[in-house]
Amino acid sequence: MYLVRIALARRRRFQRQVLRWAFAVSVAVAACLAQAGSLEEADRAFAQGDHLRALALYEQVLQEDPTNLHALVRSAKLLSWQQRFGEALERYARALELQPGHAEASLERAKVLAWARRFDEARAAFEALLLREPSDREARLGLARTLSWSGRQEEARRQYAELVKANPRDAEALLGVAQTFAWSGALEPARDYYERALEARPGMKEAEVGLAYLDLWGGDRASAARRTRGLAARFPGDRDVQELEQAIARARAFWYRASFDRLDDSEGNEISLPRFEWGVGRGRAEWRAGASRWDMEDALRRDAKVDGLYGILGAHAGTRHYLEARLGVDRREKTTGEEDRGLVGGLTYRLGRVEGWHTRLAAQRDTLRYSTQILDAGIVVDSFEAVLAGRPAPRWRIEIAAGVADFSDDNRRRAAHAGAWHAWRPGTAHVEVGYLARALDFDRDLANGYFDPQDFLAQLLQARAHGAFRQGRGYWELVLEVGLQSFTLSGVEVDRDRVLGGRAALGVPLGGGAVLEFRAGRTDFALQSAAGFESREFGLGLRWQGSGR
Repeated sequence: MYLVRIALARRRRFQRQVLRWAFAVSVAVAACLAQAGSLEEADRAFAQGDHLRALALYEQVLQEDPTNLHALVRSAKLLSWQQRFGEALERYARALELQPGHAEASLERAKVLAWARRFDEARAAFEALLLREPSDREARLGLARTLSWSGRQEEARRQYAELVKANPRDAEALLGVAQTFAWSGALEPARDYYERALEARPGMKEAEVGLAYLDLWGGDRASAARRTRGLAARFPGDRDVQELEQAIARARAFWYRASFDRLDDSEGNEISLPRFEWGVGRGRAEWRAGASRWDMEDALRRDAKVDGLYGILGAHAGTRHYLEARLGVDRREKTTGEEDRGLVGGLTYRLGRVEGWHTRLAAQRDTLRYSTQILDAGIVVDSFEAVLAGRPAPRWRIEIAAGVADFSDDNRRRAAHAGAWHAWRPGTAHVEVGYLARALDFDRDLANGYFDPQDFLAQLLQARAHGAFRQGRGYWELVLEVGLQSFTLSGVEVDRDRVLGGRAALGVPLGGGAVLEFRAGRTDFALQSAAGFESREFGLGLRWQGSGR
């Protein structure tokens, strides 16, 4: 009996163990089935475009199983689409820890780095993918976009060209080439590639938006508006189209600007300059007009004034040609109380070239103004200048200019300058550092109050940084220049005189299209007088841009 009881007890313990195992297995199976059901439901919501519900369901799956690779990658993608870039990158990192080299996680992580403006990291990630698989179209497209977004348009274009070579009808690659040209200021080749992208994919929204912007930037507001009306009908509520509509409305709206500037120098000159300007764009034309008063006082407290009224008409002829005509009248009041009037104005022609290069030719007639002595001499200047500027390399800008000016006191000035600047983009700022050489020479040294040296040469190192804030409605700028200048004046040679100058500007949006502007600067650059000269200036302005609606 004792042995029987032992056997029965053992059997009962075995049965209980079997039941516990069966229960545990059934719970695990039920959990797996429930998780599989949640994952399937999440994928279904993802495919249907219900992204918020899909993300919530993927979160449920990850609470049950934090190592679920599929849920990690899909939820990271959804987070990136909500611009929650940090969270998305953390999940891609977890996915790549679980499975190093996971193709989708690696590619999507590189895209998110680019969207987060971490361009160097994004470029390295895309290049690593291409090293592994050179024919990976998505990786090459991502690398090209990253280079373009970071301002390296020529490098981006080379990557897009590889895709176009492999498939001449690759609409996204053709679009990318067009954008690199457009963002470099080369509007004509940009138009050609936008049209090729539309041939490859008729109705492509991005290409049509690009063409509308080309019309707008080329001054053809009417064509831009017609194209935009068609886009708005086809893509109601689209953000890109709405931004385009706003850009066109602003370009067609009236703008107004009132400002006051004050300047004083080490020779006792003081200048006050209130000014009012307005303008509007219509069709291919731009109209501007203004009124100003130059109120000058010297160290002896003698006063002289120049009141000016002017109008400007600018006209675009296609994407390459721009002509501007200015006509005004100056009423000049000398320290003696005498008054006279004279016409001023000029013509400016700008020729756009490939890759952002342009040539500018300008012929002008103006009253020479700065001091009471100059104004009492009643000097008028006729000048002509030619400028060539452009970008020989992605991060380099050069400018070369030469001109001649004839003064009404029978003097002539020849001037030229040449400079090169290297640019880069730290964050949202744009920074340029470079070298500028400036030369000028007068026929004669006269005693009419203006600086008229012979053999003037200045060599300057310049740095400039500027940027925008509040969605581009506000702006800031800082400029610094240091260097040396040499010249001969009244038979005295000045050699290697130090130059130090700088200026700053800030535009603060006030709402309703208004921007409050602040300016300040200081320099000892000998533009108006000899060595030892210093000038200081500050200014305030209020600019208002209508909505155009």
